[in-house]
Amino acid sequence: MRRRLENLLPSALAVSLLVLVALLGARACERSEGLSRALREAATAVYLVWIVVETVTTTVAEWKRERAKGDRGTLEVYALARGLVAVSTLVWSNVATDAVSVLGLCVLISGIVLRGAAIRTLGELYSHRVRLVPGSRVVERGVYALVRHPAYLGMLLAHLGWVLVFASVPGAIVLLAGLLPAIVSRIKTEERVLMPLEGYARYAGRKPRLLPGVW
Repeated sequence: MRRRLENLLPSALAVSLLVLVALLGARACERSEGLSRALREAATAVYLVWIVVETVTTTVAEWKRERAKGDRGTLEVYALARGLVAVSTLVWSNVATDAVSVLGLCVLISGIVLRGAAIRTLGELYSHRVRLVPGSRVVERGVYALVRHPAYLGMLLAHLGWVLVFASVPGAIVLLAGLLPAIVSRIKTEERVLMPLEGYARYAGRKPRLLPGVW
């Protein structure tokens, strides 16, 4: 029963976010016109599709696995922070210049593509909750040859693009004060679980977590 509740909560948060983004996104798009409106509509559509695809993918995988003891509730905090960025951006949106909106849409899509590439590269080793799945091993190919946590980098980039499209200062603040710390905390929790894997300490010593030369 406890495992079922753990699986239901992130899915419930995702469904709630889907509904809120659809409703608030429609209102935000109505407050603009021309190219700006088209870019906002495109960003909203991309974000909605992203929520649906990732929720379906991760929910199905999680139902097949045992309870994650190493997650420590980081998934819920991380999911909630993501939702707050998405919603606050739409509630307090402004009309950006066309150039900024185009840049934002490109960054949003790039972040989603990067995250998708990271998840596909891991394949069956990917887990929405922090855990070691059967057959766990260090993966250094693809986007993991660049940074140790490309999926989290993709999440941050996607939401940076989202904030830019809607020119939301409150959204940017929640991104920096909420989502970023949640991801940093989750990375530290994840690395405590991964460190015993053969070769992970060597890999961690050679590759940055998120940004080369920064962290």
